[in-house]
Amino acid sequence: MSPHVSVGLPVRNGERFLGRQLESLLAQDFQDLEIVISDNASTDATEEICRRFAAADPRIRYHRSEENHGLAWNHNRTFELARAPYFKWAGYDDEHEPAYVSKTLSVLEADPSVICCHTASVVIDEAGREHERWPARERTASPVPHVRLNEMLRPHPVDMMYGLMRADVLARTGLHRAFPDSDHVLLAELALLGRLVELPEPLFRRRRHDANAADALPDDRAKWQYFAGSQATRRTVPGWPLNREMVRIVARSDTRGRERLLCWRAVAIWMLRKPPRLAVRTLERGLTAVGREDAAAHVRRPRQLISVLLAGKPAAGTE
Repeated sequence: MSPHVSVGLPVRNGERFLGRQLESLLAQDFQDLEIVISDNASTDATEEICRRFAAADPRIRYHRSEENHGLAWNHNRTFELARAPYFKWAGYDDEHEPAYVSKTLSVLEADPSVICCHTASVVIDEAGREHERWPARERTASPVPHVRLNEMLRPHPVDMMYGLMRADVLARTGLHRAFPDSDHVLLAELALLGRLVELPEPLFRRRRHDANAADALPDDRAKWQYFAGSQATRRTVPGWPLNREMVRIVARSDTRGRERLLCWRAVAIWMLRKPPRLAVRTLERGLTAVGREDAAAHVRRPRQLISVLLAGKPAAGTE
């Protein structure tokens, strides 16, 4: 019989903290779950740890790749192998309180409009000591798409990607893309598909340490390899793939009329926080590439397009 919840645990060289995370997942008070581990060519004791836990508990399914395919592939691989109607990712270095799955699952099962449920977070260090707390957000649960998108595009930790999700909705997204910061695109895409609830009780423990941040990598090339692994051979303008995909998810969304315009406005504001030349180039190239009518009147005049979006007024022929 298939489990009710699948937990995808992508890992590469996670020997320092992996055991603690597995213990926290196996200790959940909701027991009808599976833990799908994808080991992305680890060279430390990760394989040994995984096989030991899998031998002791049949709910753990261990898969290993002998080649480093990158963070994006490894995350997506766990979802491909999952069998349950509800799915969540779990970082090898984080931890969950015992009630995490049961409480987030109860929200999803009670309200079909909610597609993802997470909780407030506690930030811990390498020794498990608490350093700060990240409170739950309310606006991501709005019934209005552009409100959710606006909130998701604000500077904020990306912990929502570790929430419990409806697997059929997650399958409608592009999952993790193989470029730096692609988790921001996935979260924005989810925000356009439904309500994302964060419970105020801090049941998620986010570990901060010197080896878990892509920002700590020395250069753009290293960041690409971190996300794309051995396939990171393509050269491109830094930030361009991220901006391009943000444009595409709005262009492909089901939003219409003024609501659609307000989603474009949210993306435009987000882009204006970036270097002006890159923001304008992205709007011009990205909207042309998707070939949608939204850009028909202004695609050759990106500065005017930005001003129209910021004003919140429909352009001719777009509503």
